[in-house]
Amino acid sequence: MVVATRLLVAAGILVILAGPAQADSASATGPQGQTLTVSEAALDPAGEEITVTGAGFDAAKGIYVAVCLDKGAGQLATPCVGGVDMSGSSGSSKWISSNPPDYGKDLAMPYTDEGGGKGGFSIRLGVKAKDDIGTDCTAAGVKCVVYTRADHTRSADRTQDVRIPLTFSAGGGSTPSPSSSSSSSPSPSVTPTPVATSSSGDVETQIDAKVEQTPTATPTRRAKLAKTGVDVWTATVVGLAVLAGGGMLMYVGRELRAGARR
Repeated sequence: MVVATRLLVAAGILVILAGPAQADSASATGPQGQTLTVSEAALDPAGEEITVTGAGFDAAKGIYVAVCLDKGAGQLATPCVGGVDMSGSSGSSKWISSNPPDYGKDLAMPYTDEGGGKGGFSIRLGVKAKDDIGTDCTAAGVKCVVYTRADHTRSADRTQDVRIPLTFSAGGGSTPSPSSSSSSSPSPSVTPTPVATSSSGDVETQIDAKVEQTPTATPTRRAKLAKTGVDVWTATVVGLAVLAGGGMLMYVGRELRAGARR
C-alpha cells in the first residue's frame, strides 16, 4: 500500500513538472540539407505569432522567410501574405543575410555562424490567414506554407527553397444574428406609408416616411350642401325671400278684388 502511494505521488510530480502540452511543431528539409522548423503549424486565421528556426543554410546567400501561397515543388511560392515588407516593420516576413547590399544593411538580419559556411537563424513571425491586398490562405484550393527562398539578389535560385505546410482552423468569426426589428399593427384609422429603398453602390439607404394619423371628422349638414355648390345660408335667405314675395302678391291681389267690388 505504501509503495503504491509513493508511485502515485511520483507520477503526479512528473505530470506537474511536465507542464501543459505544447503545440505541435513541424519541420522540413531543403535541397541542400538545410532544415526549417516552426513552433506551430495549425494556426488561428485571425493571427498568431510563431517561432521559425533554420539551420544549415548557405551563409553566402540571403533568404526571405514568409508565409506564401504554395505552387508546388520546384515552383516559387507566391504571393506572400502581407506583400513586400520594404521597411521590415510588419513582422510578416524577414530578410536573413550576412552580406546584403548597402541599402539593406539596416533591414537584413545576419545568420548565426554555424561554421563551414553554414548559417542559422531564429525569428518570430506574425502569421495571418489573409491580408488586405487579396491574399487569402483560407480560400478554396489554396495552400499556404512557411517558406524560405533566395532573396532578390538570386531570385532564380531554388536551392534555398524550404516549405512547411500550414493549416488554419475553420471559422474566424461568428455569423451575425439577424437584426431584430419591432413591429406593431397600425390602428384602423392609420394607413402606413411604404418604405422606399434606394441603392448606391454597396451602400443601401432606407428612407422611412412618417406615418401620420389623421382624425376622422364627421361632416356637418352644411358641408354636405356645400358639395352641391349652394351654401346653406344662401339657400335659407332665398327661400325666405320667395315666401315673403309670394305673400305680398297674395295681399295685393285681395285688395284689388275688394276695390272692384266697391
